Amino acid sequence: MDQAAIAAGLGAATFTVTRDAAGSITQQAVEYALTKRTAVVIAIPYDLAALEAADEELPAPLAPALSDDADGGLGQVARLLAGAQRPLILAGRGAHLAGAGPELRDLADRLGALTAGTALALNLLQGDGYLGVAGGFGTDTAAGLMGEADVILVAGASLSPFTMRFGHLLAPDSTVIQIDAALQPTHPGWTRSSART
Repeated sequence: MDQAAIAAGLGAATFTVTRDAAGSITQQAVEYALTKRTAVVIAIPYDLAALEAADEELPAPLAPALSDDADGGLGQVARLLAGAQRPLILAGRGAHLAGAGPELRDLADRLGALTAGTALALNLLQGDGYLGVAGGFGTDTAAGLMGEADVILVAGASLSPFTMRFGHLLAPDSTVIQIDAALQPTHPGWTRSSART
């Protein structure tokens, strides 16, 4: 069975370790998965599974590049959030992977914002004003409250059609600010402002 072909058919790249480079190939796979925001398969050949891996000197993991805010976008985001009447913070998988839950929860508390998470960031922002999961798995009551938000800060969520309740989650006149590692908004139909991290 061609497992790499099956994985490729599902959109996952396969990284096959060797005895001499098990650590470095695994590190490449993890960096690829994090950079491309996709699944990978780390394949361990049967004849290597029970062997001890060779010692390797591994390079330091890649550090994420941070924006220097040259265009003043962070100031604009701060003004939009400070002026919001009904702010909402929506956290996704990227916020979970970045460990941004405590900072986003603190921001929500300071703003008096409602919070929600995608299915992959469920309970990340639990506390006062937590509405639960956004999208198709969410309750109608929570979706109604999210639809009343005037400024939405989206942290690490792609705003997939399912999360957006197929275009019915947020009010069309709301301001959506997306914080994401992607260079462009992941759902341009909804994102009016974006900040890259």
